[in-house]
Amino acid sequence: MNVSELIDKCRQIGPDEEEQHLKRIRSNGYTIVEQAFNGQLANHLLLLVQQQFNYQKKDTLSEVPIEWEADWILNLQNKDKAFIDLLDLPIAITLMMRLLNDPHFRSLPATDPNYILGQFVARSSIRELELHIDAGMPQPGRETTMMQMSFVLEDTNTENGCTHVVPGSHLLGEYSDRSYKNPVPIPAKAGDLLIWDARLWHGSKKNETHKTRWCIIATFQRWWVKQSFDMPRALPESVYVELSNKQKALIGYCTIPPVDEKERRTRAIKYSDLPKSSGDFWLKSKIEK
Repeated sequence: MNVSELIDKCRQIGPDEEEQHLKRIRSNGYTIVEQAFNGQLANHLLLLVQQQFNYQKKDTLSEVPIEWEADWILNLQNKDKAFIDLLDLPIAITLMMRLLNDPHFRSLPATDPNYILGQFVARSSIRELELHIDAGMPQPGRETTMMQMSFVLEDTNTENGCTHVVPGSHLLGEYSDRSYKNPVPIPAKAGDLLIWDARLWHGSKKNETHKTRWCIIATFQRWWVKQSFDMPRALPESVYVELSNKQKALIGYCTIPPVDEKERRTRAIKYSDLPKSSGDFWLKSKIEK
């Protein structure tokens, strides 16, 4: 079975559970959705990640640094469409639309997501990762511009370096205090979904087990926030042609800035304006002004 078929077997959340998670995110800065996806999907994704990582290690032309604090696979969206399909998980879409959708973005249907993917990685912790924030800068207030979501593929705990957080720190409007001594550990099981505000102070402890603890981390952000990589330009054509319009919008194809006012007057475009080939974006635009 493929990822889309496995997602169809995953559980949904009702209005009450949805509100509970939103309340936790807004007050504490994070929540954990237990068993958001089933073991079959977790195992399928883990195998894909392991295969990709083994390929990356054998790729002598790879310029990915190997002396980081973790094993990484960057830009999963370029590796296999299955990873992009994972982001169609209904629980993920439901919560991210509530937190990041722009009600004034009118180029796409109001019922669809208009947030975009900022970064997409797989990670297995090795050394300690100091407390930090992943938002570009701290800002106080209820509204956020960026959220992060960890799809847990292997059980995590204090022994193998699970994520640690400082509850409520997303509301401080301050960069993380790396001398803070009492972050809260968030152990999780394979199939859990850990979601946090990118302003939240978070990190991880050293993995003492010498075993992997793979997870997939997606950074979602409002449509106008700059992505960590130029995802639309880098996406392989073979992946682009297989994507739905919603998935293309998620990668950022509906919010590519125009070269100048002669190309078009707005950054936002509609599904109907999406070209059949990704390469057409880098030719002179045929979109009506």
